[in-house]
Amino acid sequence: MRKSLLFIIFLFITNITLQAQDKYIILSGGLTKPLSDFAYSNFDNPDAGFATNGYNFGFELANFLNPWFGLGGSFKFNNSGFNSQKFNDFIDQEYGTEFDTIHLTSGEYNLHNFLVGPYGKINIGGHISILGKAFIGVLSTFRPDQSLVYKRYGDIENSSLYSEGKLTGAFAWNFGGGILVKVSDSFGIIALADYIGANPKFDVFDYQEIAIVKEMQPVRYLNINLGIALTL
Repeated sequence: MRKSLLFIIFLFITNITLQAQDKYIILSGGLTKPLSDFAYSNFDNPDAGFATNGYNFGFELANFLNPWFGLGGSFKFNNSGFNSQKFNDFIDQEYGTEFDTIHLTSGEYNLHNFLVGPYGKINIGGHISILGKAFIGVLSTFRPDQSLVYKRYGDIENSSLYSEGKLTGAFAWNFGGGILVKVSDSFGIIALADYIGANPKFDVFDYQEIAIVKEMQPVRYLNINLGIALTL
């Protein structure tokens, strides 16, 4: 009896899997919006990232093993600016009494994520699907090149301190979803929203010691994308 029941369950799962094996290649791009400490631009928060809105683009692969469950992965390139003006305003407020000149010049953040995990899908009618995902992987973060020019009161010439931009990898997670509208059997339009987070360590300036130190920088951001989905 037990063997018969297991055999029936096996046939049921196999039948569902064989009935629906949608495979998608998703190409998308859109807005990258920093969140939480990463977007904060005030010295009263030591984890402030001074990140500004940017853009992203990339692709995803999704292989659905049955009508509602699948596995996949994604690669996304994200660009986010660094709010140098706001940063320099706070430097001047905090350290203006110690320095005749202090000014930071900065590049931009580049974030690359490589993520894999499960997909969920709910089909509404024959043309609309709601997708959800929970991915984990690696966020490779490029902290921008930064140059600090300063002169203490009494100094004759300006001094400078340079921090070279470096790639730093960290464990990352991604919760997201979207709506897929099929235009044909092989082509669809998709809207996506993804929340991504990681805690890489960066080389940053210590303004009291005028030195470069390594500190953890919480990174949180939201990607809001439009794209196309190709069905294989």
